[in-house]
Amino acid sequence: MNKKLILTGTLVSSLVVATACSNSNTASFKEDESKGKMKETPKEEIESKSSNEDTSREKSDIQRSKNGFLDSYLDENLKADKEIVYENKEPKNIDLDGFKFNIEEYQVVHITNVEDPADFGDREEGYVVTVKANVDNQSGGKAYFSHPDLIGQNEYDTHMTKLGFVIEGVLAPKMDSTVDDPAYYEDGEKQIGLFEYILDVEEYNKLQNTNAKLRVPFGARDKNRKEHLGEVHEIDFPLSPQN
Repeated sequence: MNKKLILTGTLVSSLVVATACSNSNTASFKEDESKGKMKETPKEEIESKSSNEDTSREKSDIQRSKNGFLDSYLDENLKADKEIVYENKEPKNIDLDGFKFNIEEYQVVHITNVEDPADFGDREEGYVVTVKANVDNQSGGKAYFSHPDLIGQNEYDTHMTKLGFVIEGVLAPKMDSTVDDPAYYEDGEKQIGLFEYILDVEEYNKLQNTNAKLRVPFGARDKNRKEHLGEVHEIDFPLSPQN
């Protein structure tokens, strides 16, 4: 199919996360249909929506593409050369006072020779880090939770999730949300899904040469995040075999 990929998705996050980040990582990309070009969409707009159309995530696994990519939409729709350069299948489990966030595996894909750079944020080369994770809310109440940030040398080298290609199967609560009323995981709710980081070559090289980590935020019982579930965790998150 020969159409533009819309480099946004329905990112369900419980809140707009106030965190230090580089200017290049505070937005995802969305196609401006009137001009046929890509424009940036604020993270707040992306995080304001959720989807209850796919409730099967509680019951079924995320299926790889026939070529072994975690993000099958990326593999099947982005016209470019794609190579899996690193995979990590070591589970990483975090318990936030009964709200359990578990990374099952993740994959780093090198993208080159993009046929239409507009399909990849006006880039001809870059990297996509796809993370497969699950949550299990056994906290005894509702739980607000945001996707982790990918961090490098310091707090200023921060990369937020960008749902460039995850069209279905986003890790998210099943309920709808808005900016004013963010979605939360209900007590006992289980979900499995994907989220992604999109990096340019410079960002990836910098991260793979340092001790990259994921900063997993605490959960919360309320939308204002006053009543915490657990605390912030930073876990090692290598992006290449040598790390």
